[in-house]
This record gives sequence, C-alpha cells and structure tokens, in this order.
Amino acid sequence: MKGSEKTFDEVHSSHKLQMEILGDNWRPKYHRIYGAPPILKYEAFSSWCARVSATCNISIGHLLSALGINMQSFWVDAGRIPLDLKKIASLVMCDISTLTHLNWQFDSVLADFDFSCITVEILNQKPIYKYCPACLASDPIPYFRQSWRLASTYICPLHRMILRDSCHQCKQRIDLSLSGPKSGGSNSFRCLSFCNQCEASLAESPYNTIGRRFLSDVFFRQEQIENLIRSTSSYWMPSQFAIHHESLSNQHPSKLVWSVVNAQVILKGLTERYGNIHKRPEIRIENRSILKSLMHFKEYDFSPYTDYSNGIYIALDGPTIFKCISPVIGLQISEYQSPNGSTIWWEKTVGNLENAFKTEPDALNTAISWLTPPPQH
Repeated sequence: MKGSEKTFDEVHSSHKLQMEILGDNWRPKYHRIYGAPPILKYEAFSSWCARVSATCNISIGHLLSALGINMQSFWVDAGRIPLDLKKIASLVMCDISTLTHLNWQFDSVLADFDFSCITVEILNQKPIYKYCPACLASDPIPYFRQSWRLASTYICPLHRMILRDSCHQCKQRIDLSLSGPKSGGSNSFRCLSFCNQCEASLAESPYNTIGRRFLSDVFFRQEQIENLIRSTSSYWMPSQFAIHHESLSNQHPSKLVWSVVNAQVILKGLTERYGNIHKRPEIRIENRSILKSLMHFKEYDFSPYTDYSNGIYIALDGPTIFKCISPVIGLQISEYQSPNGSTIWWEKTVGNLENAFKTEPDALNTAISWLTPPPQH
C-alpha cells in the first residue's frame, strides 16, 4: 500500500537509530587486516611486520601506513615513536593486553640519537639484525627476538651459538624491513626462517658455539647490557632470560653450564633492583651513565650536533665490556658478525675508526642524515 511506504529519510533515520543502539560495534574505528598473525612475546615489531606482510599479502609500507607510522619498521623497534596499541589491537583484532610488551623500548636510550649505534650500524648505514639458526629451526613460528636487534647480543643462551647477522648463501646482511609479501602456502608461516633476498634457509646456516670458558662472561655481559637498556625506560620489563633461569637450568646435564646458571642468579638480583618502582628516576639516570661508559664515541665539529660534548656514539667498545678477553671473544664472534659495525673489538681487527671519515665529510653527513627518520605527523 502506498500509504505504508516509507520515505528515504525515514528509512535512513530508522537505520541511524539502530546503529546508535549498537554503538561502535557495527563499524570498526580502523580498517582491519584479517588473518594477521599474533604478536609473540619478546618479538621485535619489525619481525611481526615481516610476518604480517608474508601471511596477509600486504607490503610492509602499506601495513605501517595503516598503523599511521611514517618511518621504517626497524626504527620503530628502537622506540622512536610510541605505538598506538589500541589501534594495532583493532587492526589485527587481538586483545590489547597481549601487546604491552611491544612498547618496552619507548623512551629508553634506544630512542636517543646519540645511542643509535645500539640498534643500527651508523658507519655502514644498516639496521642490526642477528639470528640463531637453532631457534629459527625449532620455533613453531620462527620470529626475530627483540634482543636480536641489539648490538650487545652476541650469543643464544639456549644453544650457545654465536648469532649470525647475514645469510650464509648470498652473504647479504639480514634486514627485515626489506621483506615483502609471499606467494602463500605453508612456508608463509615459516617465512622468517628464510633469507628474504635469496630464500636460503637461515635455519640451516653453519654455526659455531662460543668457547665454554667464555660462555658465562658473554652471557652475563649481554644480559646485563640489555637490562640496563630496558631500565632506562619509564617502565620495567626484564629481558627474556634474566629472571627465567629454568629455561637454561632444565637443559640436559651434558649441555648445562653451571657458570651460566650462577651468572643468571647474579643477574636476577640486578634486575630486581632495576624494577624498583620507587627508585625508577634514580635508576634511569644511573644506568644511562653506565651505558655511556661502554660506548665508543666520535666527535663532530659541524651543526646541528655541536651541542654534544662527546659526539655521537658509533659502536660498543669491546675492550671496555670484556676487558682482557676481548680479543679472544672478538675473534670468535667476528667470523659471524660484521667486525666493523656494532662492536669495536680492537684496533687491528677493525682499523683506525677514529680517522675513518675525516677525508670523507660527505659520507659522514649522509650517515647522520640516515640516522634522522622523517618526523611523525
């Protein structure tokens, strides 16, 4: 009947009323990416981005754009911006409580320009990525740990392996920000166990273990430095191995190294102090100073960095960290990691870095420019 027909305005008004009753549930605030894999605990943000790209057939650039991030994913790992966890949770449809660990680096020293060398190689203009072949082989879902993004991480505590930073086949440095969508299939879930440039299996990379008598020294120092870094943030979350010694002590007796377990007991005491909420401002300042003492700096005489009395730090200082055993440890590690990037071991190994760029100011300026990602809008 004509009299019972409703006008467009009446229908629209009725629908609008129903939508208001439903609240925000009828329309998500953000566009969603269906089928995105969950973010794993202690996973680097750029690792998750690479896995989303592979499994959802979306470029990392489009993913970051959807998240409102205007910089490469490895800079996000370093805490250059605070992550909008509510937006990420809505985007991938997960519980926001599972994302809190993603922000552990925000407002720590990693986000500071002068501490950039902890997560990137300044002189080579490359992000630092390392991996343990055994971890990638045994992971149900292979992923890159947050600690693998740090210059101070040299070994895997579980497997004693020296971490690699390049593909054993094509010899190219690992850089997850260069990953792209995959063709799909079962391998998309194990995408990070393959080189993103030549597709060789990283899980099958040749490896070596650190000398047994140096294991506890390397383990203790790398865990100490990671927890120092974490403690410079406004809130505290300990490293993956600092307080969970069961993961190490439950190993088969033939693989157990008691000196490492003992080192972890000492670490536990340190991390408990770092987590003291009442002394957080004091601890942040104190541990920032300790980190500075472990760094190697280079002075610059040009703006805009003339306000830095010491100049920007260019690498960790191996001899300071490992004292007299630095040459031995450096010799073992440099076979699997860049010898002139993230850690200075000793002069004969890496050359005279103090004078490396004196004759090439343009190259130095380029490196400084690379350290400054575009501002967030």
